[in-house]
Amino acid sequence: MSKNKFIRKKEHTIKSAIINIILLLGIGYALIQQDLNINGTANLNNPT
Repeated sequence: MSKNKFIRKKEHTIKSAIINIILLLGIGYALIQQDLNINGTANLNNPT
């Protein structure tokens, strides 16, 4: 019985790891594909 419990726990751990990796890859891809536009002006008064 304890052997089956160990196998189920190991399978659960592997499935969780795969899901986490897929989520991290998706988030990373979204961050890389994000377009960053910065528009504006900056003024300096009395620079030293």
